[in-house]
Amino acid sequence: MSKSEFKSANYITLRQFQGGWIWLKNINEISARIIPSLQSLSTEKLHDIANLMRGELLPWQIFDDTQWVLRFTPLPEFIILIVFNHDDEFGSALKIFYHKSSLKIPTEDAYVFTEIFLEILGQFAKHGVAQAALNQFYDELISFPALLEIIDPTNKEKMWNDIIGQREAPLLKIDRNTAKKISISLEAEFLSGKWYSNELEWGLKFNILNNLDLYTLLPLDRQNFQIYYTKNVLNFESRRILFFIWLYCNAIIREARNILGEVLPKLSDYL
Repeated sequence: MSKSEFKSANYITLRQFQGGWIWLKNINEISARIIPSLQSLSTEKLHDIANLMRGELLPWQIFDDTQWVLRFTPLPEFIILIVFNHDDEFGSALKIFYHKSSLKIPTEDAYVFTEIFLEILGQFAKHGVAQAALNQFYDELISFPALLEIIDPTNKEKMWNDIIGQREAPLLKIDRNTAKKISISLEAEFLSGKWYSNELEWGLKFNILNNLDLYTLLPLDRQNFQIYYTKNVLNFESRRILFFIWLYCNAIIREARNILGEVLPKLSDYL
C-alpha cells in the first residue's frame, strides 16, 4: 500500500475512528484559531516549520484550492496529513486526513497527536521557529518531575497523575527482551546497562521533533518509571508538548501487550 502518493481510498478522517466525531469540534476550533497565522506563511518559513517538526511538505494537489500539504508520522503506520486550502471567494480551511493504517491506534490518541501538531504548527506560524530551534540545551536532559516544577509547580502532582499515573504499573512489568522488540516496532533507540548515573533494565529514546528527544526509562531496580526530555523542551511554549509522554507511554504499553498477551493486562484495566 503506497504512501508516496495521495489516493483518496487510502485516507480517512477522524470521523472514521470509533467515536471520532466526539473530537471534531475541538479540532475545528483549533483549526479556526490558527488559520489566520497560516495564511501569511511564506514557502521558506513553511519549509523551516516542516523540518523542525519532522514533517514532510508534499506536492499533492488534493483539492483544487490546496496550497500545501504537511505529513507527520509520529509512530510507524500512524500518518497525519494537514491540508491547507485557500480560495479567494470562500477563504481558507484546514482539512485533516489519516492513512488507514492509523486505525491501529486508539481514537483519543489520534486526536491528541493531531491537537499537539496543530498547536505547535500554529505557534510556529505566528511566532516563528527561532526560539524553538535553539540547540543550546540539546546535550542536557531534564526529568519530567523537574520540568513540572518549572512549568506548573502548583499542579505538578495532578499533571504527573494525568500523564503517567496508572500507566506506570504496566510499564514496570515490561522486561528487557520485550522492550527491545518494542524498540524495533516503534522505531525507537533501545538503551540498556549504564546510562549516565543509572543502571537501566531498559530504555527507549524517541526523536519526537527534529531537535527534541524523549527518553522513557526503567531502572534496574524497577522501583519507578523515569521520563526525561532533552532540556531544550524549555524552548517550546506549549504545555501540550508534555502530552507526548502520555502518547508514547500508551504506544509502549500497546506494543508490550501485543507481545506479552494476557500477561500484561489492558491499559484500561489500570485506569
